[in-house]
Amino acid sequence: MKTKSLILIGLLLTTILLSSSCIEEPEKPSEFYPMHFGAQVTFASGDMFIGINELKEQLQVIEETGVDVVRIDIDYEAWMTNDVDNIGRHDELIAQIRTDGKKLMLADRGATSFTKDKVTWEYFKQQHLKYTRIFMERYMPDYYVVVKEPTWYMDFDPMISTDTTPMMWYELASEACNIVKEVNPATKTAVAVYPSGRLAEGFFELAVNIGNLDIMGVDCYDNNDLEVTTEDLIPLVPDDKEIWMLESWNGGGGSYLQPWKKCDDARWIRKSVYYSQNNNFQGYVCYYALHFSSYMKLRNVDWSRRTPAFYAYKEVIEEAGVIEEVKKGD
Repeated sequence: MKTKSLILIGLLLTTILLSSSCIEEPEKPSEFYPMHFGAQVTFASGDMFIGINELKEQLQVIEETGVDVVRIDIDYEAWMTNDVDNIGRHDELIAQIRTDGKKLMLADRGATSFTKDKVTWEYFKQQHLKYTRIFMERYMPDYYVVVKEPTWYMDFDPMISTDTTPMMWYELASEACNIVKEVNPATKTAVAVYPSGRLAEGFFELAVNIGNLDIMGVDCYDNNDLEVTTEDLIPLVPDDKEIWMLESWNGGGGSYLQPWKKCDDARWIRKSVYYSQNNNFQGYVCYYALHFSSYMKLRNVDWSRRTPAFYAYKEVIEEAGVIEEVKKGD
């Protein structure tokens, strides 16, 4: 009897969770326009990285959606520890992205060891600027997100032992953008905020004044993020800067190993891309590309599988189309 009651309670909780996470199918824009589409390679860098062969298979899945930009959130750790094999793994993956004719986007993600033993702001800033130059000189990316999200460094994957202010992040971003442009003026610089997180509006409002900054980014994971972006952030973006959705996924229910999320994740992709189109964004980056193939495993994934999220992203890219770059001299 007790077992039966527990099963019933479990089923009831699952039903509530599923119904509360439901994302309505959005209406399509009246007109589509081409924009940049990208996806992040899951576990490309950091402490949960997967082997190069799996990374290349994941990259192939990502490219099948039709994206023109591939994003890597790059961790300092391999360089801090002189892990030659891990550095070589980064080199090989990035070389493959170039060979495949895709644009490379790097996003700063700090160092894994900082989350285990938090560092002062002064040390974090010193290391951040040091590795901005190292990664720029080594990889010459097409895009460089110099600040992933102040909230991410402070709350989601805490690395810094002292409190920070929007002005501190503004000064860091400004110096990092200067380094990027010094190494390669053609690289587009970006910052991003998590709209529902702390420091978001204050940092965003200051960052619009960075002369060497090209892209203002928002990282949206639920309806509240979209509302904050519409009401508070979009009005701040000046005409001389692009606005991108630099990260997007359905945040309800966690990120990994949640197969019940399949259909909601696909709906969220459509909804957030349509939102981006309706608000004249220049780019969109889908974040957890692992889920284009798997909700059951993090490693040794069967990359021949395709999920509803994969097909949803492929379809919206086909609907809108990617921006064709104009060749020099045309």
